[in-house]
Amino acid sequence: SSGINAEWPLRPGGRFARAEGNLYDRFIEPVMGRAFELLDERVKLKESSDYRKMAAILTIREMAINAPTFFFQKLDRFFQLILIVLRDTRKEIRAAAIAALRASLTLVAQREPSFEESQDTGHVRGFYYQQLLDGAIKMLDRDDEIKGGIMIIIEMLRCAATRSELLQYEENCAGGPEQNNLFNMIGVSPLTDENRLFADNNIETGENKRKNILGEEGHNYSKECASIMTRNFVKVGELILRHKGTKSAETQFLLTEVLPRLAAFNHVDFQEHFLVDTFAYLTALAKAGTKSSSGSPTVFLAIGQIAFSMQERIICYMENIFTVIKPYIPNPRDMNRYRRSHNPVVESNVLQLISLLAKATKEKFYSAISEFLDAMMVMNLSKSLTNCLAVLYEYVPDTRTKIQDGLISIF
Repeated sequence: SSGINAEWPLRPGGRFARAEGNLYDRFIEPVMGRAFELLDERVKLKESSDYRKMAAILTIREMAINAPTFFFQKLDRFFQLILIVLRDTRKEIRAAAIAALRASLTLVAQREPSFEESQDTGHVRGFYYQQLLDGAIKMLDRDDEIKGGIMIIIEMLRCAATRSELLQYEENCAGGPEQNNLFNMIGVSPLTDENRLFADNNIETGENKRKNILGEEGHNYSKECASIMTRNFVKVGELILRHKGTKSAETQFLLTEVLPRLAAFNHVDFQEHFLVDTFAYLTALAKAGTKSSSGSPTVFLAIGQIAFSMQERIICYMENIFTVIKPYIPNPRDMNRYRRSHNPVVESNVLQLISLLAKATKEKFYSAISEFLDAMMVMNLSKSLTNCLAVLYEYVPDTRTKIQDGLISIF
């Protein structure tokens, strides 16, 4: 009854697709053919609530990941269908379509030759990106299709980022340092019996962490996609910001996802054309969230990611940013009220915002954060808080004495 439940039974089929020989011929061709036929049929019938459409999309995704050579022959038909599916009214269908699109873009970028080797073939590869962008622009012009349009732009920006840029972006969203730096800051070994409780025994290796961040679909950088997005950057940004007045929670969430990626992709043009309007929109969205239970916690991460992309150029916006941070920093004299209104998800994102501001402005961040350090020490001693303090300790040297004293008083 959900996309997740539909996905799991299809995964063994994807593993079978990796086989060679007779099994390959007997299994992949009929399954792939049937999936495209079924999707084509469902699209023509315009049945958005049909889980056979979901099964077809997820089957195609598995084939793109596990049988890329065969799937590559179906790319033309896939891109024609996926632009229609992304107009679906159900977010589960759109999410499945984006997963399939991500896998296909990884494949296209992987097989994209250098411009020097084959200019003609390079134009063929660029055709798919241009086809996607044209479809996204049409969707961005329609209120009922904007969600699919933004999702396409996010995937194209992802494809236009190098692997290191994407890893840095996703790791910034995921949180601070993986190791627990709490005890390093006060000179205590984290593996003694007294504090073993705080040791993180589930730290992932670097390679496993990268695989988890990039997902099963993987990632490959595309020069073609980056070139197309650069040429259309201002047009795309204007179309996206045209919808900043939306009341749809899902669209607001997607806006908080795409705007930081635009800033990370081209921070110079973003600052020139969109920074003022974007910060006005995001801070208003964050303030609205403090007055009601609505509003996405990801708005704080969005502000932080844009700040990280702008680096020290964000300092002139610091006072405005702290107007949305301050309501989530507890008043030590009113802890009962703080505990009643405590939201761990929002708090974690606010602390991550503080971490990204520290990374962006380094020692210049001290004047803005210094008055809040004592209040932060009475917050719940969560991993989010310790990671935030670790970032402050590393990037803002003037905070070290206060952080050390505060942590010692806790223990």
